[in-house]
Amino acid sequence: MIMKIAVIMKEFPVLSQSFILNHITGLIDLGCDVDIYSEINPKEQKMHTEVKEYDLINKTFYFDEEERMRKKESKDFLQMFLRKRYDIIHCHFGLTGNNFIFLKDSLGKTIKFITSFHGYDATRYPGPHHKGMYNEVFQKSDMIIANSKYIKQRLVSLGCKDEKICKLPACLNIAKFSFKARKCHLAGKVNILTIARLVEKKGIEYSIRAIAKAIESYPNISYFIIGEGPLRENLERLIINLNCQEKIKLLGAMTHEELMRFYKKSHIFVLSSVTASDGNQEGQGLVLQEAQAVGLPVIATRHNGIPEGVVDGKAGFLVPEKDVDALKEKIIYLIEHPELWEKMGAFGRKFVERNYDILDVSRKLYKIYQDIPI
Repeated sequence: MIMKIAVIMKEFPVLSQSFILNHITGLIDLGCDVDIYSEINPKEQKMHTEVKEYDLINKTFYFDEEERMRKKESKDFLQMFLRKRYDIIHCHFGLTGNNFIFLKDSLGKTIKFITSFHGYDATRYPGPHHKGMYNEVFQKSDMIIANSKYIKQRLVSLGCKDEKICKLPACLNIAKFSFKARKCHLAGKVNILTIARLVEKKGIEYSIRAIAKAIESYPNISYFIIGEGPLRENLERLIINLNCQEKIKLLGAMTHEELMRFYKKSHIFVLSSVTASDGNQEGQGLVLQEAQAVGLPVIATRHNGIPEGVVDGKAGFLVPEKDVDALKEKIIYLIEHPELWEKMGAFGRKFVERNYDILDVSRKLYKIYQDIPI
């Protein structure tokens, strides 16, 4: 019998949330019938090719906040879910779980309700004025999924029972990330890459400052930052103030195919995540697994779930948060020891293959669904 699944999230499709896209396509490849429910249509100009390949827009139902609140008690809204006869309702992010946990009571015990926590939903929230905001989600969800040990521990501290939480990482389709052994450019050029939303917790300010210092000793560095976000203007001003606008480029958001061109020509990957002023933190940082999959040595911070996904000294290096000098030193160390690039890249690729492949993780998720008692 085909498993019917409703995946609910805040917005879809979003370039920066490839981890949810992978969750959906992985289940479809296993033969599941998946519908998508999104509170917002982000209407991004670009989208990953899988959205078209899997015809996901035609599987997606949109409703805005006002409509959702109106339909919360609406028989039509509930009848839609009853008519579809879903086996699973899977909400991504705790806040979405909060918004839709009423479906568990309304639809009865025949439907299994799962909530996944990814990062900000367990760190920025709940704040001091939102204590206990997840109590109902923790109590009524049949399973809570955390993408890292750190997020699992955080959820336990917020009141979720340990035995109700399953740790399952975000995954990637490794076949779409071609491995390339990195070697020193004949002209001594070094291309450094960051892929991240331009928000405070990604710590882009610190990597820019570290690269600017490294450029003083190694002027052949080029630093490419791919992603969009509210801090773009601030970061542009910082780059100008550091007189690095010829060496450090903000390139905006890109599709997977566009990203692969930069992955291919880069030598080192950097992600300097930090705890934001509002408490927002990373959960896993899937882009670090993507970088390892293509063979890049990585430099990242000892931040929450990141040490679980990057083996320090083997696939790259971890440094303290907001430590510009430590970040600069590791960048220079890798520049001065290009013989490490291929070795670290090979280690990282095998590590990702063992732990983050979409088929393996999707099978584990499918079994989680099956094992939840009705």
